[in-house]
Amino acid sequence: MAVVLHEWATYSARKQERLLRAMATQVKQQAMPLPAYTLLHTGAKPGEDQRKLLVAWLDGQLAGAQ
Repeated sequence: MAVVLHEWATYSARKQERLLRAMATQVKQQAMPLPAYTLLHTGAKPGEDQRKLLVAWLDGQLAGAQ
C-alpha cells in the first residue's frame, strides 16, 4: 500500500488509521525498507532502537487519532 505523504491531509481518518497500522506492522516485521532499496542504500536499514522509536511514534499517532 503506497503512501503519498504530501496528500496525507486529504485522506479520511479511517484511511490514515489503516495506513498507520500497516506501517507499524511493516516496521515491526522488518519489512521496511524493501530489500531492493537497502541493496542500493546500505545505510538505510534502521537499527532496533530506530525501529522501536518509529513504532512508538506510529502507536502515538494511532492513540491520538482515536
